[in-house]
Amino acid sequence: MKRFTKYGLLIILLPILSCKKATNGLNVSPNSPTSAPLDLVLNGAQVASIVSYEGNAARMAGIFAQSFAGSANQYASLNNYVTTTADYSETWNNLYTIVITQTQIIQSQALAVNNKTVLGIAQVMQAQAFGLAADLWGDVPFSQVGDPISFPQPKFDTQTQVYAGVQNLLSTAITNLQANVGTSPGVKDIFYGGNTGQWIAAANTLKARFYLHVKDYTNAITYANQGINDATGQSDMMAKHGGTYLVDMNLYNSFLDNDRSGDLTAASPAFAPSFLAGRNNSKTNETDRLGYIYMNAPGASANLNDVGLFGPSTPFPLITYSENQLILAEAYLKQSAPNFNSALTALNNHRAYLNTIYPGSYQAYVASDFSSNNSLLLKEIQGERYVTFIGQIEQFNDVRRNQNALGITPTVTTTTLLPQRFLYPQDEQNTNPNTPLVGAGDFFKPTTANASTY
Repeated sequence: MKRFTKYGLLIILLPILSCKKATNGLNVSPNSPTSAPLDLVLNGAQVASIVSYEGNAARMAGIFAQSFAGSANQYASLNNYVTTTADYSETWNNLYTIVITQTQIIQSQALAVNNKTVLGIAQVMQAQAFGLAADLWGDVPFSQVGDPISFPQPKFDTQTQVYAGVQNLLSTAITNLQANVGTSPGVKDIFYGGNTGQWIAAANTLKARFYLHVKDYTNAITYANQGINDATGQSDMMAKHGGTYLVDMNLYNSFLDNDRSGDLTAASPAFAPSFLAGRNNSKTNETDRLGYIYMNAPGASANLNDVGLFGPSTPFPLITYSENQLILAEAYLKQSAPNFNSALTALNNHRAYLNTIYPGSYQAYVASDFSSNNSLLLKEIQGERYVTFIGQIEQFNDVRRNQNALGITPTVTTTTLLPQRFLYPQDEQNTNPNTPLVGAGDFFKPTTANASTY
């Protein structure tokens, strides 16, 4: 917990690794008083939210999507698809007890002083967290969260209902941010410094992300076109790090180099290193990107060096221009009337950005490189999304949503499926009778959105 103190004293309000029952986290009243200034409460919630997107959930997702291989302790079991409900308690509590509950409190306080800027920021953050919960578990509490008087044991809304609610929440957030009413949080906003334009763009990219997750390609295109369009990367939402252990270090680096060295590698059976190494063609040279992500390429371990993807001070991507372009690229091909040229343009926009990071490695594709064939271009886009999202939960979302289009081989021979969801944590099952029962085989049962035809 100390690692976040650099960003704000309010972190003491946010029990990141709390073991208290999860239902308590769902039922913290949004009207709970606090003497802390609004901008500091926001700051603390933002810092704590990084754990949900960069911490244990991302590492487990990376094992299931095979960016990494679990080699010791809990991760060795997960690598062999041996898992228990207890494995997911930390992620559940981080999302609900910290991010969702704290952003609800922020919204209540912002409404009390008519600060629509902070209100909108908190709504974007809460929508992002609810959306991730739906991604990972499917049906989750949504509509009854935050009202302990009326709903002491909140119901589980369907995944479809949660995604719809997330879209409404993001639309409301955008409206509030456009109002430009209220004091800006300024530098206390560690993601965008109170820049409402950047928050609006990020909210639109989130809308596009979640529409892509439900295969609504028309809306994915509509909102991605209003999303992060800054090709310099300066408008990306990034979790910034300073590199000091137990203060502000990149969470992957902290875990892999200090906390649990050896538990997570990139050796076989990890799929991503060899897949990335094999993507070279006449217009693509993946040597530099491969070396940035993995050490001992094609990969025995993640690159923990100062100039590596998982370096001690390397920022961690949350919502980016690259993701926005790759949403457009896939959605243009998957819509009812595929648009090859628009998809190719979006992919090339992303490759042009990559070329600013790895100069000379990515030339623009032309239609003849894919024989103007939609399926061939889609395969390239799917592969590019997979390697772009190495280390991010969105990679796990992709391999489930596109029903393992890349043909990743499960790590065990007892199943032909990759893991499909996180399990409901045991403490939630113990305290909330509305929790769906966890049955045998649920680990390999697709969520509603992912069960539909890709």
